[in-house]
Amino acid sequence: MDPDLVPLMVQENYVHFSAAEDIDKLAKATDLMSMADIGNKQLRESSRWDLMPTIALLSSVYPGSILAVRRMTQCYSAVIL
Repeated sequence: MDPDLVPLMVQENYVHFSAAEDIDKLAKATDLMSMADIGNKQLRESSRWDLMPTIALLSSVYPGSILAVRRMTQCYSAVIL
C-alpha cells in the first residue's frame, strides 16, 4: 500500500459521500486532510517517519469515518448487480 496514494484517492472521492451534503462534516474532513498534508511535508523534509501513523489517521481514516454513512452498501450492491 502506497502511503501517498491512499490519501490522494480519499481526497479525490470524499465529496461523493452522502454525508458530504452536511457542510460542517465536509469542512472538518477537509481541514483534517490539509493538516495531514502539512504533516506529510514535515515527514519528508525532516525524515520524521514516526509521524506516519498520525498522517494516516488524519488523511484517510478520520475523514472517512466522519463522512461514511451508507456508501459501502451502495458500492457493493452495484458490484453484485
